[in-house]
Amino acid sequence: MTITEGCAGDTAYCKVTDVSTDAEYYLPGDVIELTVNWKYVDTGPWGMSNTFLVGGGLGREPAGHPRFIQNTMVGPVGPGSYTELFYFTVPMATPLGTEVGGGGHCWPDWSGPGQPEQSIYIEHNLCIIDVYMPPEFLIWELDMTPISGQPIADVLTAMGHTHEFVVNLGDWNLPDHMGLFVLMGIYPNSGFIAAGAPEALQIEAYIAAGGKVYAEGGDFWYYDPMVGGHDFGPAFGIMAVGDGGSDLFTVNGVANTLMPGLGGLVSPYFGENSWIDELSPIPPAELVFQNPDNMDQIGIANFGTGKTLGTSFELGGTDFLADVVMEFVAF
Repeated sequence: MTITEGCAGDTAYCKVTDVSTDAEYYLPGDVIELTVNWKYVDTGPWGMSNTFLVGGGLGREPAGHPRFIQNTMVGPVGPGSYTELFYFTVPMATPLGTEVGGGGHCWPDWSGPGQPEQSIYIEHNLCIIDVYMPPEFLIWELDMTPISGQPIADVLTAMGHTHEFVVNLGDWNLPDHMGLFVLMGIYPNSGFIAAGAPEALQIEAYIAAGGKVYAEGGDFWYYDPMVGGHDFGPAFGIMAVGDGGSDLFTVNGVANTLMPGLGGLVSPYFGENSWIDELSPIPPAELVFQNPDNMDQIGIANFGTGKTLGTSFELGGTDFLADVVMEFVAF
């Protein structure tokens, strides 16, 4: 088999050089279109599979980014010109800053039952047809009976901010985003993050690098760390002092200097209500939410290297969710 366009002699590999693109870097989530225009000049039928690796200066390693595209083509009975389109999405784990490189590289790897005398002429074009920008905010909702995530998303949309719900947090590079919402829920419907889990370390590293994180959950702060859960308290400026009970019926905002817009907020509480952890701020963190009936401290804001807000109730169980989201975005 001879592949003539852009190749030297009889070779199964061809480095494409006339690729066009409208971006300098691949972005996770980019949708890539690869057009292969080929001409079959012999008369016999044939079948052929092909693989394309699209990347910038990344060699031909399968582990490279963005990734391989694979497809099988069955040829015509006679000669003719044909066009093949390939679409794929750049994996979310592709590092930001992966260069398209020299207009982009495409390595077609042809194989199959083609005859040695067959000739295929290849033209090619690579273009980004749906440019993806990382969302400003991520929402990671592990709550099995969620009531906060979608209302938070709705407020972000109304504010003109982009967001995306996270399934696998490890697929995301958190420093590429303005903030993260971690929604754990209330026992017995709460999520669980094991001590030292990659996601836990990822969140703490993000905060240490200046990131902004909101986290809510009952048992998340006090009980979970005693049974193998990760202790997020130090990263959030929170000391968990008690397991709490089922006695939260009103949530009051408390005057503070870190998130002053929360001071004076008052709402009945209609979220899940059991084991509402009792919290205490580790200075310079400050109290921002309280149970007025027993003065339990249930919300702490902190501004260290990063900015955090941690609560032991569900924001979706209050009337002031929008106010809190807006204050958090502005934090």
